Amino acid sequence: MKISSMLKLLSIVILSSSLFANEDKIISFLKQATKSNKDIKIEKMSVTKSQKIKNMPEWKVYFITTKIHIKKQDKHIELNNVVFSNGKYITKDLIDLDTKQSMKKNISKGKK
Repeated sequence: MKISSMLKLLSIVILSSSLFANEDKIISFLKQATKSNKDIKIEKMSVTKSQKIKNMPEWKVYFITTKIHIKKQDKHIELNNVVFSNGKYITKDLIDLDTKQSMKKNISKGKK
């Protein structure tokens, strides 16, 4: 294998691992945040999709699917949520101060 091909492959592997590391960090944070609720048990949580946000290259939107067990009702449900992160901060929504529009509302309607 040529050195240039090896360098390209290595850069792809490094980039991929950093992207998944951020997803793992987000999942870990969300699991920890819900851990104090003794009425539910998280059975599975995963990032089903992520995408960059137009005009905000440092931020991404993450679509989270969570399967939980509600202990008192012995009920299993699946929840879908959206969170935003730039790798350092995480939030449930971003509001455009000029338009007063929710990014979450626009994302959930399929807009970018």
